[in-house]
Amino acid sequence: MSTSNALASWRPWNRSAPERYLWRQRQRAARAARAAGVATPPRLEILAHPENLIRVYQRLRREAGKAPGVDGRTYDDLGPSEVAQILRTLSRSILVGRYRPHPCRRVQIPKAGGKGHRTLRIRVICDRVVAAALHGELTPVWEQIFLPGSFGFRPGRGVWDMLAMMEVIMTNQDRWVVAVDDIKNAFDNVRLDHLMDDHRRHVEDADLLNFIETVLRGHEGQRRREGIDQGGAYSPTALNVRLHHAHDLGLAQEPTSPPWHRYADNLVYLCRDVTAGQQALEQARQLLRPTGLTLKGQDGPPVDLRQGGTVQVLGFGIKRSRPRLELGQEALDKLQQDLRKAHEAEDPPKTAQQALHGWISSYGPAYESVTDDTPEQLLSLASQMGHREISSPGEIRQRWNRSWTRWTQCRARAARPAAEPPRIPLVTAGTPSPTVEPGV
Repeated sequence: MSTSNALASWRPWNRSAPERYLWRQRQRAARAARAAGVATPPRLEILAHPENLIRVYQRLRREAGKAPGVDGRTYDDLGPSEVAQILRTLSRSILVGRYRPHPCRRVQIPKAGGKGHRTLRIRVICDRVVAAALHGELTPVWEQIFLPGSFGFRPGRGVWDMLAMMEVIMTNQDRWVVAVDDIKNAFDNVRLDHLMDDHRRHVEDADLLNFIETVLRGHEGQRRREGIDQGGAYSPTALNVRLHHAHDLGLAQEPTSPPWHRYADNLVYLCRDVTAGQQALEQARQLLRPTGLTLKGQDGPPVDLRQGGTVQVLGFGIKRSRPRLELGQEALDKLQQDLRKAHEAEDPPKTAQQALHGWISSYGPAYESVTDDTPEQLLSLASQMGHREISSPGEIRQRWNRSWTRWTQCRARAARPAAEPPRIPLVTAGTPSPTVEPGV
């Protein structure tokens, strides 16, 4: 049943008090098992329970984007009793298999550096709640399966963690040749049949699988053959699932593969010579070819940092000096883009200040290589773009120092000797599975 805009026609659905009590007990047991590192099978019943949907809604209202979907509704348009009624009805539609997503509102945003646009598909509030609930239920499952070389859109595995791990491997293993590439339009070119096959390898519940497919295919249903909505709560995780099977496992099973790092669709291979870097990129092309995914090929050949070169990775420039990180042009372009967009906000000075502070917090690993007058230069840039007196040099420097301190802590964690990684099962449903060693 589609979640219609005719809110008044919906009837609330409540479970009895004993049923609610049992559900809470099962949920507490599942959370305790996951906290102890024990994987528990995902359950549609827990995901779709009204109390879970309401909790997800409340979190999204606090933390997520406020833009409306095609129905024009925002969080401020819904009162507490109305939300409860809507989500109880939504819960029932999921459990009886009649949930269908609404159409999305498409918004184009420029990519970093001004190189083209990406299309965000903004869903209505109910569909956002559903996708976020699915993400919350399946993330513990995938965290038991993803390999150590996978970063991005994972708990505690962000850009800094990837950079710190790269630094450790480059220094300890003398791997100063870096091969970098991106997957071309990765979200748009994922084949949904392949993605559902990936899910079937690890999820046994047929009702949950049907629900996952409904969320992924969206309003178009079976007519939609490829593409994951950018902007959906489960979309980045779904991309990680596809690339885990299409890219990561293939490298993990090949003993001659170099250490690799993947941040969503950004790929990095650490090698000892240029030839090995070229072979790593070709191996990635071969792995991706049967899936319909391809490399962009725009980052150039592998870079030997021993020869004084610099390689750009996720907005950072990397040089060989322990190694040394610097601000890449992409990072500066992003700041200018955010400051420019701030003029369109309801409160431009506040939005510009938030953009500047967020940018400073994001690029701490590069602050070792910048000059002492960089805070003043950033404020000068903001002033040139029409944002004057949004911060003081002293405040910028304090944030700068805090960001750098967090990076040194992240670097120290990565340098600690790690315990032997677990052997990762390739298949979890049904029959015993072979195992592979992680790729890094």
